[in-house]
Amino acid sequence: MISSENAQALRRAVDSFYEKNRDLDLSYFSERTPEEIGELAALELDESATAELQREAKKFTSGECCIFHCAGSFDTSELAHQTPQSFLPVPSNATTIKARITALLLMRLASAVPVAYRSENDGGLFVNLSAIPGSGRLAEKSIKSMRGHTDGVSFPFPYNPSDGTYSQMISPSPDIVCLICLRNPDLVPTKVSEVDASMRRLDGQTIQELLKQKYIIGCQNTFRSGTKKILGDYHIAENAEVFRLNTGVYEVRFSHSKVVAEEHEVIPPKNSGDQK
Repeated sequence: MISSENAQALRRAVDSFYEKNRDLDLSYFSERTPEEIGELAALELDESATAELQREAKKFTSGECCIFHCAGSFDTSELAHQTPQSFLPVPSNATTIKARITALLLMRLASAVPVAYRSENDGGLFVNLSAIPGSGRLAEKSIKSMRGHTDGVSFPFPYNPSDGTYSQMISPSPDIVCLICLRNPDLVPTKVSEVDASMRRLDGQTIQELLKQKYIIGCQNTFRSGTKKILGDYHIAENAEVFRLNTGVYEVRFSHSKVVAEEHEVIPPKNSGDQK
């Protein structure tokens, strides 16, 4: 957890950057690269706070820790009546703009490069994740526990772009995905399962099976229309492994509904909103 002093320093830096650029809106983000925004915002940080924030941000992006807790960094008053009900568009108000700046600033400190996929959500770098009102499968799913998946599950492992189908047109999957919690009025706990802890529960035979290039991996539903538009068909990785050993470290791609062994047939969902 970031100290309260440095959490406030982070908030002051983002507020200062925002005040100096009162014209910030969606066009601002389209006219400048995300790296530029992060670099410019980082210049507003107090020198005394930079070291801790940089150290903790690098722990997050390296996988050493999976939660970057920076309490009190956001003023959520402008979100009171603006809970979005779909991935896009992200509401353009001071709170969401500052949240995006904060994420880009921390990525800059960690020397991480923010990326978006043209084949998902029209290339949106940021999307909304919130409960969907009403009834039906999608609405019910939006309030249940997340079963988990790795983003871009059918795409190549990071640093291995030659892996997978259409390798010249498909980027690797991301190293990390950032979930920004702006508010939590009901104090719903966040539970995190570490990959290393899960790996220790698997026997050697299971791990060896998951290392084999014998799986068919279908793309997530958020990538379906985009990959079909770009490639002419939904993206599927064939003869793929679920685990990969990279310099002594296991890398994992996972989906509870998109990974099957080759002897089974991949049956696509009836519509893109059924499951992910």
